[in-house]
Amino acid sequence: MRWCLIRVWRRESLWRLERGEPRFQTLAKTKSRLESRSKKGSVVVDFLLLCERAAVGMSSARLCSGFVPRVPSRDTGHRGLRVKPSRATARAEATGASHDLGPAKASSSGRHGVPHSGYHRTVGVKRPFFEGWYFRVTLPETRDNVSLIYHVYDPDLRQSQRRCAGAQVCGPGGGYLFRESPNVDAFAAEAHSLQLEMQLGDGEFYEVSEDGRRHRGRLLKSTNEDTDIWPTKKHIQVVEWDFSVAPRIGYGGGIVSEESNRDGDSLQPDTTPSTRSQTSTAGWLSSLPVFEPHYQILMAHGLATGSITVDGKVTQFTNAPSYAEKNWGGAGFPSKWFWVQCNSFSGEHKGLTITATGANRGVVLLPGVREEVAGILIHLPDGSFFPFLPIPGGVDENTGKRDEAAEVVWEVQPWGEWRVSAKNSLYEVEVVACIAEEDHVPGNTTVLRAPVDDTTQGMKPSCREHFRGQIVVNMWEREGKGWGSGKRGHAVLDNVTSNVACVEVGGGAWDTPWRGTAEMKEPLSTLAGAAVDVRKVAEFVKPILGDVAPGL
Repeated sequence: MRWCLIRVWRRESLWRLERGEPRFQTLAKTKSRLESRSKKGSVVVDFLLLCERAAVGMSSARLCSGFVPRVPSRDTGHRGLRVKPSRATARAEATGASHDLGPAKASSSGRHGVPHSGYHRTVGVKRPFFEGWYFRVTLPETRDNVSLIYHVYDPDLRQSQRRCAGAQVCGPGGGYLFRESPNVDAFAAEAHSLQLEMQLGDGEFYEVSEDGRRHRGRLLKSTNEDTDIWPTKKHIQVVEWDFSVAPRIGYGGGIVSEESNRDGDSLQPDTTPSTRSQTSTAGWLSSLPVFEPHYQILMAHGLATGSITVDGKVTQFTNAPSYAEKNWGGAGFPSKWFWVQCNSFSGEHKGLTITATGANRGVVLLPGVREEVAGILIHLPDGSFFPFLPIPGGVDENTGKRDEAAEVVWEVQPWGEWRVSAKNSLYEVEVVACIAEEDHVPGNTTVLRAPVDDTTQGMKPSCREHFRGQIVVNMWEREGKGWGSGKRGHAVLDNVTSNVACVEVGGGAWDTPWRGTAEMKEPLSTLAGAAVDVRKVAEFVKPILGDVAPGL
């Protein structure tokens, strides 16, 4: 069957090349480069392109008798419908999809939201697996923060020692609470939208609903923390929260319209000023177990309104800057990483959102091989998007041009200073962050539990974070608009500052400064640049193979 499909693709490619279709010519060039480097990679592109073309309406039956693809109709679900967990579990086990919460609220136009918003678990697949969600609300007036961090480990490995699900809460004033349970069956999440929940009994629970627009929960202290890591003053006994989020910018640019927020539609850009689609942070390869863990910014900027109560003290907020991201995968976590994030700026830069991050990670398809990757991701208040990544990015629907790979370098101190810069042929950017001298001591920062680079262990205190980072961002056009000039021209962002950046280092060892240059290994770098629509592929094969892309 595989070679039959490839022959179909080759015959179809000649037909499309004769028609001069620009998109397919780009894909054919990608395939040609791969053939000289990786036969497996070339076969992958062969199969995906065939499926994608079939999914958009061209029947391959006329090219290969006996092979008649069936393209599923789009089901947008029913607004407000919720399915009890027991029924959701039964449906998931029958289809091989994730343990979900029922259909999410969907756009009446059938549009998709940010990729990878859903739960990536495939029920019944017995492999190490974790997924984690990070939600942050910044309180700029008091230079404070609310962070909600959820995780689940090995839901399909009943004998796993780390099988669990739980939450971490960082509250205003620097408080910290960790709650975890081995009862993974109490955790449920939707496969294709941002909805999750866990009931812990005795009134304890946490949930994210309405495709990430509603957050509620109540948790109690359940562990005796190491006071050398978490001083007593940081211990939260009971915390409750209830707030709503109005998404403004997803990942990939574009402004979310106020009308969409009111209607509860999936996170989508408005028609002005940008029509870019929301994209995967690491491209289409995020849908395959190629490099893990995977990473996705779910919401680059939103506005949160509601409250959080910590040990009886209520903190209310209105239109506070909000941000969301996630990780998932079956392999170990990066052995070392850094992260800088801020979407709380003032004046004309209100709505600007910056993420700068880097990691040392393993490559699943190349055992024993590790790579250092990093990126700077900038969304301007008007929805313009500037990705600086070591791989080709998405295609701008206005210009038809693909975001090119960038040079990304960094120097991060063991604690207290982050300096990340990047450039491509059109722009250059520099992000510098630091913390005040008095916050260099552990008691004035927050230690978080995080996954480690070991599939036999769960959450460990391996991450140090601070919510009052000083950040300075500069971005320039490159004079002459090309690689050759190397000169800085017009400043798009000129010394833009904030004093509520979130800064972090994790893993280790952090005995000396970490200096690095981002590089993605071949053939993955070339593969990542292929213009493959994974959603169309997944829809096409769903009638035969079931839900092959839970989470997407």
